[in-house]
Amino acid sequence: MLGAALTATAFLGAGQPAHAQTDQPADPLADANREVASARAAAETKSSEYLDALEKAESLRVQMGEVDARIAGLKAHRSKLRAIGRARAAIAYRRSVAISPALFFDARDALDIARRTRLIDGLNAADTTVFRQLRKTAAELSRERSRLLGLEHAEDGAAGRLESEARTLEAALARAQQRQQELTVAHAAALAAATTTTTTTSPPTTTPATTPPTTAPPTTTAPSTPVPPPPPTGYVPTPGTNPHHDDPFLVCVRNHESSGNYQAYNPDGPYYGAYQFLQATWDATANHMGRVELIGVHPTQASPYDQDDVAWALYQWRGSAPWGGI
Repeated sequence: MLGAALTATAFLGAGQPAHAQTDQPADPLADANREVASARAAAETKSSEYLDALEKAESLRVQMGEVDARIAGLKAHRSKLRAIGRARAAIAYRRSVAISPALFFDARDALDIARRTRLIDGLNAADTTVFRQLRKTAAELSRERSRLLGLEHAEDGAAGRLESEARTLEAALARAQQRQQELTVAHAAALAAATTTTTTTSPPTTTPATTPPTTAPPTTTAPSTPVPPPPPTGYVPTPGTNPHHDDPFLVCVRNHESSGNYQAYNPDGPYYGAYQFLQATWDATANHMGRVELIGVHPTQASPYDQDDVAWALYQWRGSAPWGGI
């Protein structure tokens, strides 16, 4: 019975049409679309990691600034205690010089001198304890600052590595998009040529119905050479006023970062434009928002509309963290 079942199964399998066991025909345009989607997702993931590293490094710098402020405060407190101790010592010295031997025979004055001496000694002892605690705290803060500095260097290094990787992925995305554009144009040209061929085909002759038409089927007609894609038009600044231009957050950031100067430049980053973008942050945001034509454009070369657009997209994507949590 089992042998008969296997034989029947083999027979049925052998009877399947050959084309049912083959893969579907390749679709280069669909493949290109998938490649673009995959490249965009990979670039955005790496860009997110890069921005995470930037934000962590900035957070560490803020923490170090707070530690530095505390250390400066402790140093000022210690200096104040030293000054107070010197002043007390000077007062005690002047009093000891001014004391007449006859005062030692006056019990009331002697008791007052003893009280003053004990008070000064007690204050000095308390100040010494506080001074030691301040010195201990300052040492702990110095160690904490060293730890934070090490972490900041590590995050800066990670950010540099991730920026390089993000740029590589953005370049791969640009190549995939170029390929997609070429295939889209070629596909559109092939469809247009096929339509033209169909509409210009001469009517069939008065031959018997069994005689096939003399013209070739439209589906086999294609242009002799593919139509090349149009050359890159480059960046065209968007005119007008962005709808988010007067948003309170954007107004605050512009005023804080550049006093509203869309051509501002800070060589420390370097940072560009009204919102002081790093180039990598600008490119990552342009990819995230789907405005790939802005990738590689310096923010200072972008119109105010486009700078507002990218800043708003970054704010919606990452919140206020890219600007230090304004």
